[in-house]
Amino acid sequence: MSRLILLIIFVLTTCNFSNQQAVAECPFTQAEGIECGSIVVPANYKSATDNDQITLQYYYIHSTSEIKSNYPLVFLQGGPGGSATDMVELFRNSPYRNDFDIVLIDQRGTGLSEAFCPEIGSEYFKVLAEDLTSQQESDKVIELARACRTELENKDYNYLNYSTSNTVDDLERLREHLNIDKLNLIGGSYGTKVALKYIEKYPESTNKVVLQGIFPPEVNLYDNVISNYHQAIRNVFKLCEQDEKCKSRYPDLSEQYYSTIKRLRNEPLRLDYQGSEFVINAQDFILITHLMLYQRSTVQILPYTISQFNNNEYVDLENVLRSVESVFNIINLPVYWSVMSQEEFSGTEKSKLLSDLEKNEELYPGHAFFLSDPEVLEFWANGNSINNDEKPVESEVPVLLVNGGYDPITSVENMKLAEKGLTNSIGVAFNFEGHSIFTQCFYDLALQFLNSETSASLNTSCAKVKPTFDWR
Repeated sequence: MSRLILLIIFVLTTCNFSNQQAVAECPFTQAEGIECGSIVVPANYKSATDNDQITLQYYYIHSTSEIKSNYPLVFLQGGPGGSATDMVELFRNSPYRNDFDIVLIDQRGTGLSEAFCPEIGSEYFKVLAEDLTSQQESDKVIELARACRTELENKDYNYLNYSTSNTVDDLERLREHLNIDKLNLIGGSYGTKVALKYIEKYPESTNKVVLQGIFPPEVNLYDNVISNYHQAIRNVFKLCEQDEKCKSRYPDLSEQYYSTIKRLRNEPLRLDYQGSEFVINAQDFILITHLMLYQRSTVQILPYTISQFNNNEYVDLENVLRSVESVFNIINLPVYWSVMSQEEFSGTEKSKLLSDLEKNEELYPGHAFFLSDPEVLEFWANGNSINNDEKPVESEVPVLLVNGGYDPITSVENMKLAEKGLTNSIGVAFNFEGHSIFTQCFYDLALQFLNSETSASLNTSCAKVKPTFDWR
């Protein structure tokens, strides 16, 4: 599970881009091959003024090879609200660096790009620590959102400025700023939506695109969010049943899972977490197991974690909670609410979630995070709903789409939908992976795709190989 990378900015380094507009403090030395840069963009491209601007920060990671692509690889983080610069350690050591310069840019309002109310993630985590019903939890989160809005009212904040459309235009400004003819894009989760909208608007500015965990614009997150999670975790139960080692250790895994939810509805678990009480109820348990489906490394310890809960053995749960806390620190929730309230909120989300929950009644009361979303988004949008009739993106830009079979948030069906409008694309299902895929096979496929003239020769056989699961 992803960990928050603490970025301590202490060394002032200038960047050598000729059109550099501002100099940011940079934590890297010149010898590391990583530079820091910034661009100033309009807060709203439809009514741009010099007095209403946002400064976006980025890291430029130079390739380790003298023979490299003319087109840098730009990473688009998910969320919405996630910080790309927090991923610098992953990308500075990734195989991409052998062939490409890599750009990590924090989208407006995230990470180093004028993030606001940055403490709200840790405050949200404190709400999760309380013993609350879903409604009480929603009320508490709205209180946090209201306090943030009050703070922002004094700063001329307009939530409408934080949208996929403006982020797409920011990306084009970045390309112009770097004086690059075309960009290669790699996006994950919400970052795939940004990439798809970018190639729709700026196809001539794009070389190739690699997407994983597909979130196409025509899909509404809340339609099947509970069913997607339920199907993903049942896939893990099936995998464990078919694996001799896992089955021998956890012969009744699915029964343990459902009985744990049932018990936690009335008897929540009370733990000491870093000196304070943390109460884990049923919806928190579902959130924890949801996040553990994101990567294979945590999928393979999921049966052990479920068993711990079921048997009242909580030796390693502090590490699990620490990972959950890191997720809330990485995501800027006001940006998440701003984007989602404009692009996913139509006023019917609560009924959609409840209808989906009825189909999965054994998961009652549902997911701790998503169940509070409809009321929070309604507050954040001042009650204004939208009619999201986004059409599928149609493009001839070469695109590699990748999705995991254990993905609890963006199913393989999303990939199939997006693929229909992309005439020069190839979709690859990693049946034994989750939402985030950083395996050698994925890197090999991505590099084959980015470096080849045609995707027709792409060898995808490694994606079909069942990996060895190190069940704890």
